[in-house]
Amino acid sequence: GGAIDVIEVAARLDRDVADVAANYFAAGARFGLDWLRSSARQVKPADHWEHIALGRLMADLRAQQSAIGAAALSLKGAKPGPAGIAKWTEMNPETADRADRLINELRASGTLSVAKLAVASSQLKVIGGG
Repeated sequence: GGAIDVIEVAARLDRDVADVAANYFAAGARFGLDWLRSSARQVKPADHWEHIALGRLMADLRAQQSAIGAAALSLKGAKPGPAGIAKWTEMNPETADRADRLINELRASGTLSVAKLAVASSQLKVIGGG
């Protein structure tokens, strides 16, 4: 699902696709975005509009993951992958803590809903710079 995002970021940053992909997947793992998208796939939309909203929210989560990965690639001396995401986290501790608290609250809150995903997406836009 994130392949197009990775290719677009690589072109925009003039970076190797493998480097961008490494950061994309590392950001997803580090910030629980992989879990969030996987859990979102289990949400049963109540109607046509929730189905559309859910698709849009999934796209937003991928874009936010790309934004975090791209921001980490822009750091001087950052290596692609988990080390680069760790460096970004180290340089943005308050932002990383907010993301961690959000994901932990969602994990503890029970079954995800479209409403919970909408709130998460809006909060992660702030974190990812979207």
